[in-house]
Amino acid sequence: MIPAKKKSSRLKNKNLTKIGKKMLFEYTLEASINCKDIYQTYISSDSKKILEVSQKKGAYIHLRPKVFAKKNSTANEVILNFLKSLNLKKYKNYYLVYLQPTSPLRTRKHISKAIWLSKKFPTHTIISASVQDRSVLKSIIKNKNNDIPMSKRFFNDNDQNLPEVFLPNGAIYIFSLNNYFKSKKKIPLTKIKIFKMAKKDSVDINTKEDLKKIAIN
Repeated sequence: MIPAKKKSSRLKNKNLTKIGKKMLFEYTLEASINCKDIYQTYISSDSKKILEVSQKKGAYIHLRPKVFAKKNSTANEVILNFLKSLNLKKYKNYYLVYLQPTSPLRTRKHISKAIWLSKKFPTHTIISASVQDRSVLKSIIKNKNNDIPMSKRFFNDNDQNLPEVFLPNGAIYIFSLNNYFKSKKKIPLTKIKIFKMAKKDSVDINTKEDLKKIAIN
């Protein structure tokens, strides 16, 4: 499922923004449609243009109510609204591949590899992420009354002794719908496996500055 609403705050109508010869959301749409491991591709949007283009390319469409296309609408709300439009008895044993449309450098090959990882660890949620500076584990969190270490366990360790740190890039989430409903209708986070992506492929488009980071012909 691809959540691609019409409006956005930091970059106006970002999903409709042209990058090269395509609109931003089309890169994710085509990656999903062309991935042989994806059973069906759905796009959830409040934009007629996005829905029309998606349907012509072979995707199933879901008209998202405006109430779930607001600035403060959460991924969990959008997913639940989408799932309610389906025959849940038919799909309850399926897996949802959640692809944010702001990751144009995530390809069908990335998706297939992430699905392979999901098959290897079927009870886990797969989350794409890129390696970060491990010294972030020694950060201090600003708190109202008393600032606190992010991790007391690693705060005084030498950097070379710190474990690898990954930051989710928003490109791929995969989880079973059974686990989703067991997790009170939220993306299940009890058991996670990281799908590692290179930083160069992890660009998440939210601002004009982000657009400058990519080069697509």
